Amino acid sequence: MVGCTPDEGGGGFAVATRTVALTAEKGGVGKTTSTLALASELGSLGRKVLVVDLDPQCDTTTTLLRGTEPERSLWDVWALPPKRRSGALTAPAVQVEGWDQVFVVPGSPHLRDAELAGQLGGPTVLAELAEASSDGFDVVLIDCPRSGSELAVNALSFAQWALIIVNPSLYGEHGVRATIATVQRARAQLNRSLAVAGIVLTSVDRRIARVRERTEELLDLYGPQVWEPAIPYSAEILELAETGLPLHRISTRKDSPGRRAREAYRTHAERILKLRRRTT
Repeated sequence: MVGCTPDEGGGGFAVATRTVALTAEKGGVGKTTSTLALASELGSLGRKVLVVDLDPQCDTTTTLLRGTEPERSLWDVWALPPKRRSGALTAPAVQVEGWDQVFVVPGSPHLRDAELAGQLGGPTVLAELAEASSDGFDVVLIDCPRSGSELAVNALSFAQWALIIVNPSLYGEHGVRATIATVQRARAQLNRSLAVAGIVLTSVDRRIARVRERTEELLDLYGPQVWEPAIPYSAEILELAETGLPLHRISTRKDSPGRRAREAYRTHAERILKLRRRTT
């Protein structure tokens, strides 16, 4: 595997590895659900996927490990002395039972405590942990906390791409604008290879007039940056976090919102595999 410095971006995985930070300005917009759904679809496409749970709420970890307490977490390697960080990111990784080639680096509430205490160690710890990694992952998905946090900036110092998750709510456009500004600052100061991969709209119920209007507003403002199709609102998709089952194994009726949501996530997974690394 080819290592690179934080300024070069991509942390340290191979050039062929696509490293994507799923980020949003606030919670409750479907970021964790999207992380899980994309991991499921990428795994079903035969790709080896690493999910890094950077959100101290650990919802992704809870779902993938079905409530089982992990032996080690991201905090165990985060707290290492700087000289021992290189290549340590995947040390706590656990293969997810029943998910095709999906592994997770479990999250930890200790990350929140360290952030609040100003003891995270700086904005590039995650990139340092990823240096010289050599585990053959095709895609790394990072489930981030809110975009303005120091933890999220760590993700952006490491990732090649930011995938912005938003639902068409009253404050949706503000959230997208704020997240793009955070990405631009991270690119200027920490990671010249970072770029916005796109914007994914979630929980879109076009039967509601205001949702239709805000969806169209986002499409008008951001054009081709918005990945289509949007993810329709679906109770079946919400079951993803509750059941711990991969999306492609959750039964959905033909032509149901759940089936359309799964097809949309499959399209977005395929789009991730077509992303090309930014070099300038």
